[in-house]
Amino acid sequence: MNENKYTITVAKASKLLDCSKQTIYRKVREGKLRSIKKDSPYGEMIFIHQEDINVAHTTKDIIEVKEVNQPIQIEKLLGGLREVFNSAIEDHTNKINKHNSKLINQLVKQNLNLSRQVSELSEENNDLQQQNKVIMKTLLDIKAKMDS
Repeated sequence: MNENKYTITVAKASKLLDCSKQTIYRKVREGKLRSIKKDSPYGEMIFIHQEDINVAHTTKDIIEVKEVNQPIQIEKLLGGLREVFNSAIEDHTNKINKHNSKLINQLVKQNLNLSRQVSELSEENNDLQQQNKVIMKTLLDIKAKMDS
């Protein structure tokens, strides 16, 4: 047994396979995932064989496997693959577009808020400038009275 191949922790395996840690422990108990216990800085831990995770990760999305007793024409195979890839690309593109729309909406709202804040600050600035003019005029009037 090559212990160097047992490098995936239960926590990492659950993230990679998008399942709970309990599911990983169950698959280990059922013998579906090879594992060993090793000492770690955190005590004894279970480590899963890399190849088991790679195989499980790549086969997770397989929907159906059919046995074929005759050769498949390469054009038919390529056409099917194109259809699958185009569908996957379209799905991902739609998800990206939805996410981008949400981001754009957030940016528009933030821009409106910033514009409103700039407008309010501009009004405050104008008010302060008016107050400053009144104060300066009052100070000049007081100085003029003191000089006379």
